[in-house]
Amino acid sequence: MSQLGSQTSLGGLRGRRWRRPTRRRGDLESSSSPSREAARAFFTLSGEHPSLPAAEVKALLEAQGVKWRLLDEGPFYVRVEAPIEAAVKAAERAAMTMECCLELASCPAVLDEAVRAARQVEWPSLDSGSFAVRAERRIPGPRAASSLELERAIGAVVKEAWPSARVDLRRPDVVVRGFVVGDRLLLGLRLVKVDRGRFGERRPRRRPFFHPSALDPKLARLYVNLARAWAGDVVLDPFTGTGSILVEAWMLGCLPVGFDLDPFMVKGAARNLEALGAQALLAVGDARRLAARSVDCVATDPPYGRASSTHGLGYLELLSEFLSSTAEALKRGRYACFAAPSWIEVEEVASTVGLEVVECHDLRVHRSLTRRIVVARR
Repeated sequence: MSQLGSQTSLGGLRGRRWRRPTRRRGDLESSSSPSREAARAFFTLSGEHPSLPAAEVKALLEAQGVKWRLLDEGPFYVRVEAPIEAAVKAAERAAMTMECCLELASCPAVLDEAVRAARQVEWPSLDSGSFAVRAERRIPGPRAASSLELERAIGAVVKEAWPSARVDLRRPDVVVRGFVVGDRLLLGLRLVKVDRGRFGERRPRRRPFFHPSALDPKLARLYVNLARAWAGDVVLDPFTGTGSILVEAWMLGCLPVGFDLDPFMVKGAARNLEALGAQALLAVGDARRLAARSVDCVATDPPYGRASSTHGLGYLELLSEFLSSTAEALKRGRYACFAAPSWIEVEEVASTVGLEVVECHDLRVHRSLTRRIVVARR
């Protein structure tokens, strides 16, 4: 249920009773309990963008305030040294991650090296239950063994280590993961497999209120994650539109606050929130004159495309005033994630109001428009 009203102070917002989202079956699958001890882990990524999936993983680790270290990254994977519990939580929340694995070995992706590395692994005990070996190749190098060869060879070694366990290719209790990128094999145990189909359940045309400018739920989740939002944080979306970002923030355990200048959009967003069982503080308000203060994160998608309205304002003027208001609302050291057309010099505009741009990612929308996803820190 959403609360409608006029733009107001956020004092006392954290004291309200918020109903937390319940995790639905199929949101994710976990095959191992996480540990608080630091270890090596790798994330396999969707690869749908050259830099956004890896940036999201790193933002999610940073948001938890844990000590972690980047080992290696590419379009399809990220390797880190971090508390395993933190790595698991990052994967559970991510929009562009496929899975998270506890890394056991890294070696050349040729058959004899893979077998040698597997034999040197100190495999955890598995006295009963089942396992499967899943190997996948992404842009394999010329010397890399095939997925089937790797699965058979590694599977034989694992069976020696777990003689009482049975092989189950359909519903294994444990998945041994082989991931090949180039001529390198990452060997590990799957901790989390993300069900990315869950975003389809919330796609814009399935909601009671639709507008052509509606943000896809996967992209909305990405904005929230890049803003380094975590459970209990107040997440502000001053261009609420149909409410996509508010829904994703609520599903992550945040306290969403949304403003929009158009009362029609505010009412429509309220309908969407109610239909999805989400809660947010929602009101008519001007993003250029935010009454909100001490906000933990800002995640928003300002109007700039053909289907969006800037209510007669020039885009550069709107962006400048919105960023100035955001800098006043945002806590020092916290982050804002927003989009802008690629032709805008965002760094220059942001610096004049006390925001430091820390990363930018260009995402093509269509032939005549490229969205630049920007992360800025106050």
